[in-house]
Amino acid sequence: MTGRMRGFTLIELMIAMALTVMIGAVSYRFLDGAISASEQGSTMMDHLNSVERVWSLITADLEHIAARPLPTPAIGTDPLQNAFGAQGQRPALLAEFGPGFSLAQVSGREGAMLWFTRHGWINPLQQRRANLQRVMYRIDEGTLRREYWAERNQPLDEPPTGSLPLLENVQNVRLRYLPAGAVPIEVQWLLTWPPENRSADEQVSLSGLQPGLLPAAIEVSFTTDYLGDVRRVLVLPGG
Repeated sequence: MTGRMRGFTLIELMIAMALTVMIGAVSYRFLDGAISASEQGSTMMDHLNSVERVWSLITADLEHIAARPLPTPAIGTDPLQNAFGAQGQRPALLAEFGPGFSLAQVSGREGAMLWFTRHGWINPLQQRRANLQRVMYRIDEGTLRREYWAERNQPLDEPPTGSLPLLENVQNVRLRYLPAGAVPIEVQWLLTWPPENRSADEQVSLSGLQPGLLPAAIEVSFTTDYLGDVRRVLVLPGG
């Protein structure tokens, strides 16, 4: 006598389908979470790489900084004349604000924060130009930019040869300057360069400093969306 084959009941099928749906839902949540975490990690890594690129560029520029006073323009007006005089010692580096001038007004570039000349500008096409390059770092609507000019005593407000966006959504940018020979303690960091004349009762002594001298170090700090506050102290040659 042949035995009868027993099939699944409707309830058993419904239970199996419900378990399958539950397992699928849980698996989807785990998979979605893993994909989201991977995307966030990728975004964070991209941002880290962008910040490291900023540090690499600024470090390379400052390692090749020229202790060369900003030249008097060959043509046009000289917006620095009121600050340093026609025959005065002109600085090699300008900060966002200095004694008697605003870098944005001098250069005609809004958000200008740091301006100097560097040497070692490679010339693979053998163009007829010097290896000196004028460099500016500025904030343009929340984007940190590196701009540059071929150094040829042009007007100080001439548009740059190139402008490279480095990092977006940058906030609360702050630069401080440590004079050469100063002890790196809090009270000796300056917010302007070249140094302003200080009263005799201030703790920092700047006697002997000349406006054309470079600082020993520059502290750069800013805030980003993903990394929060970041800061680095960059030592200049001879600092």
